Amino acid sequence: MFICGNPYRCTGCRICEAVCSYHHFSMISPSRARIQIHRDDFGADKIISCQQCDKPACVDACPEDALVKEEQLVNFSRDLCTGCYSCIDACPHNGIWSHPDLDYPLKCNLCNGNPICVEMCPADVLKLVETDEEAKVIWNEPSHGKDLVETYLEHRRDKNE
Repeated sequence: MFICGNPYRCTGCRICEAVCSYHHFSMISPSRARIQIHRDDFGADKIISCQQCDKPACVDACPEDALVKEEQLVNFSRDLCTGCYSCIDACPHNGIWSHPDLDYPLKCNLCNGNPICVEMCPADVLKLVETDEEAKVIWNEPSHGKDLVETYLEHRRDKNE
């Protein structure tokens, strides 16, 4: 299971970051959220979070076994973490990051199966999915923003030919 959403439907409100940081740290601090929203050059809001990979590179990279794949979740132990951040470098999805005030990495734990960000998303963009195939359906849902970007890219290709 992992969280995904169509970046062209995301409004960029960042409520997901606010509720995540409040849930985990009792403060609204988007930089401490375990989900991040990054706006790309086309105005799409890229949703970044741990993908709970089947064969997680972060687990293999952790020298202290602070990350462990258990069932469908990559679990993190602060007690075992030494703050080497090798997991951050190993993650191909940028789903783990650091915060300057913390001595350990931040990664989504799906709020133990009931992610608050999915529940609180006012645009109903975020979804908890089981497979990459489910995610692809959500990522490729029709939207006005996606149509505009595809039209722009097609125009650019035509112009450069």
